[in-house]
This record gives sequence, C-alpha cells and structure tokens, in this order.
Amino acid sequence: MSDTEPPRSSDERRDLRRDLALIVLAAAFVCGPRLWAKTLWSPDEARYAEASREMRASGDFLVPRVYGEPETSYPPLYSWLVALFSLPAGRVTAAAATLPSFAAGLGVALLTYATGRLLWDRRSALLSALILISTAGFVGPAILCRADMTMAFFELGALFLFLRWYRDRESARFPPAFYVSLAAATLAKGPQALLVVGGIVLAFLAARRELVLLRRLRPVAGAAIVLALTLPWYLWAWKATGRDYLLGESLSGFVGTMVPGGHSRRPILNYLAVIPIRASPWILLLPSALCALRRGRAAGRTDGTLAFLVSWMAVVFVFYSLAAAKRYYYVTAIYPAVALAVGRGWFLPSSPLGRRAPLALLAFIALGLELTLVLDPERFGRFASPPARQGAHALAIAAAVAACLGAFVSFRDAPGTRIAALLGGLAAVAHVGAMGFFELPQGRRDDADGRRFVEALRSALRPEDRIYLFQEDVPSVPLHLDRDCRVLGTADSLAAKAASGEPFLVGVKEWRLPEARKVLGPHRIVFREAIPGGGAVLIFLRPGP
Repeated sequence: MSDTEPPRSSDERRDLRRDLALIVLAAAFVCGPRLWAKTLWSPDEARYAEASREMRASGDFLVPRVYGEPETSYPPLYSWLVALFSLPAGRVTAAAATLPSFAAGLGVALLTYATGRLLWDRRSALLSALILISTAGFVGPAILCRADMTMAFFELGALFLFLRWYRDRESARFPPAFYVSLAAATLAKGPQALLVVGGIVLAFLAARRELVLLRRLRPVAGAAIVLALTLPWYLWAWKATGRDYLLGESLSGFVGTMVPGGHSRRPILNYLAVIPIRASPWILLLPSALCALRRGRAAGRTDGTLAFLVSWMAVVFVFYSLAAAKRYYYVTAIYPAVALAVGRGWFLPSSPLGRRAPLALLAFIALGLELTLVLDPERFGRFASPPARQGAHALAIAAAVAACLGAFVSFRDAPGTRIAALLGGLAAVAHVGAMGFFELPQGRRDDADGRRFVEALRSALRPEDRIYLFQEDVPSVPLHLDRDCRVLGTADSLAAKAASGEPFLVGVKEWRLPEARKVLGPHRIVFREAIPGGGAVLIFLRPGP
C-alpha cells in the first residue's frame, strides 16, 4: 500500500472509465435478464416487499409491518429503499423490490474494484471485480428481495474506508465515514454487521500485532456516531410497538449459541459445502492464490494484504457457522475477499496461475456443464429453483464467465489461450441460450401464472370483504392483491370472527382445511388454486350458506 497517490493522467482516467463500464456491463449481463423475469412468490422475498407496501399504504415509514403487525426480524432500511424505488410505478412491483439489491450488488462489485486498486493495481482490481460478478455467491443475493446484499455493500464500504485509513493513518476523515457505513449496515439488517466488520478489523490488527492502532480509530467517538444514527430508530420502534428489535429476532437467527431460537437451522459445517459451490470455479484457484500471496510476504512485501484477506474470510465464515440459522445469502460478504485473492494471485510471478494452465480447464468445464444444462434443464434446475438445486447451474454460469474473462486477460500471451477463448465463447453462447430458452421463459410463465392467480382471487372478492389467513404466512397474497390482510392465529380467533357477522374471506392451505371447516360451520369455497412457483394449494372460504 503506497502512501501517496499521484495525479491521474488522461490515459489513467480513460482506463478507469473503461474498467467501470466493463464492470457495470458485466453485472447487467449476468443479473439484468433475471431481474426482468423476477417474480415475488417466495415467502421470504414477499415479506420484505409486503412490509414496503404496508408502509406506503399506511403512511407509517418508521416501523415495518406485515399483516398489520410489527416485523421485528430486521430494521427498516431495505423497506425504505423498496418504497423509494416504487415511486415511479406508484406501487411495489417485483422490479422495484429487487432493484435495491441489484444496485447494492453493483456497488459491491465497484467497491471490490476500488479495494483492488487500493491494495495492488488496476489489472488485479478489474479481474477481481469480474471474478466476483461471475460467482453464484454474488448473483444470487443481487437478484433477491432481501437486505443481505445491501448489508454487504455497507460492510464492504466500511472495510474499504478502514483500509484507506490504515494507509493514511494521519487522516481524520476516514474514521467517521467508517462508522457511518457501519451504522448504515446495522440499519440494513441488524447489529451482526458490527460484529462481523469489527471482528475483521480486530483479527487483522491482531495478526499484524498492531492492536495499539485501535486508539487512533477513535472507537469511543465511533460508538457515539453509530448510536446517534441507529439508536433513535430502535428506541422509537420499541416505544411504538413494545417489541425488542435490537436483541430479539434480529440476532436470534444468527448467534444461535447465545440466543435461543432462529429458523433455517443447519449443521455447523454447512458453509463448507455452500461456499465452494457458490464460489466455483474460482474457489479451486484460491489455495494457489493464497500461497502466492504468502510467498510475496516471505520475499519482504509486508503490506498486510494476506492477513487482511484471510481475516476477512475467516471471520465471516466462523461467525455465520456459529449461527443457528444458515442460508446461502448470509455469507454474501465472503465472496469479494475470495475474488480479490484470486484476482491478485493470477498476476503474481510466483503464482502457478501465471502459467494460464487453468484457462482450458475452466473453458471445458463451462462448455460441458452449459451444454448439459441446455440439453437437460430439468436435471439441473434454474437460478430461481430451491437452493438445493441451484449448485450445478451456478457452477456452469460461473465457469462460462470465468473462461471468457481468463481468456480475455491472457489472450495474447500464448497461442493455447485462443483455444480457451473459443471454448469459453461457446460456453457463453450456451449460457445465453440456456437463459433465453429455458430460464427466462420459465420466469415469464411463473409471472403469467401469478397474474391468473391474482385475477381469479380478485374475482372472488367483494368490495366490502376483509381478507384473513388462518394460521398461514403467505405475504405474497396481500402484496399482489394490494390489499391489507390479517392473520388469525388460533381456532378461537377464527370462531370469533365468524360469529361477528363481518363479511370476510379466510384463506387456508389444503392441509388445514378440515380444521377451518370445523370452526367455521356453514361456508362456501370460493377460490382454490396452487400458489405460483410450485407452492401449496391455497383455499379461500366464505362463511355462510
């Protein structure tokens, strides 16, 4: 890390613009078509979007609510962003609900590039950003209506600002910006961002035996900044709802060894399988890249980059492995570190990657898997499939882009790379064909099924009807109907509602139908359809003869 930054020449500015344009185009190529085919029938994604819809409908933008009840699982920043992106359409759409994640993903790619330039040089930075974009660990969260990519953006922003401060320790402007970014990450998904980024900084300084530098980061003033930006909302939400947002569900799913509860519980070593698949094929090159960085350190280049990257990956992995809940998008913040390590290792003289031997291998992997996907798409599934079926397709996408990028980087170095470029190009064509002929049409079919589902349900409703769900969590129903919905959590509450004489419909999934019928008494089934996207059958009942 150099201590001075010479003024950029016109050629450097042109190269910078070209690099940024390439990163934006690569992200748009990989993510854009999937955003166009996006639907919001997944309960997790629909929940975020429904919170934004209820914000707009009620005018209460301070407390996220779903079914009229406070949503304590996450802070409001992502819901605010969805509401903001919904302004042009006048309502919450699938695109508006997902664009904040894509924008944050683009920001993560650009910050990866900026970090690479800060640590090394332009070539390493550009390749690192393109490697990141080619991984399923990036693409998946970038097209989800969830706050994980937004939190990763602010976490990476905080780490970048920390590195800027570490390089120029006399500067007083970077520590306040570092803490502001931490506060934004906390408002995106909760206080785990503080633990993750703080853990990375502590592990790095400890590895460098420079913990004394913590004083110069002004932690007391920094804590005041974070509290000033986050605590007012937490206190307001607690006062308005009586719910604990700070230490309740916001952490219960993550620190499972400390706080009971949580959902999506997995074995402690779950991410040993998840991360390699979603960082493929580049994860195969990570050991060589880290060894090359270590040899550079042994040769006297003690800039701390190896310690920083290893601290980054280790803290994210350990923290979320200890958590009770484990989902693939929780570890989104680890993939920029993997991309940076491999991107730098590619150009180090002591690295075996410098021989370009992996190019043909990546190209063959890409071509074989993409053609297999085209010939038998049902075997491998789509990007919108359940997580258990995404791995093979994600590997193929990553390998296709990886082969093309690797060939691009070293096209003129050896005649053999032309073979890799040809195979990589064929793999890219196969990928576009798979996306154009299978993945995107399926997304549009899901969208058409969703429209039919909504129109059929609307035709069963009367203007005076209120909508209830009996012991069910289907936030996509009020979201797509654009009408408020409430949940009746017990048989007694359903019986009381039926006795009130109020006109209403109550929705149940098929396996709860006998219980609902027993409580309601006389009733009619006015709607019976499978929830789009492969969901259960949802039945709406109207009380009365």
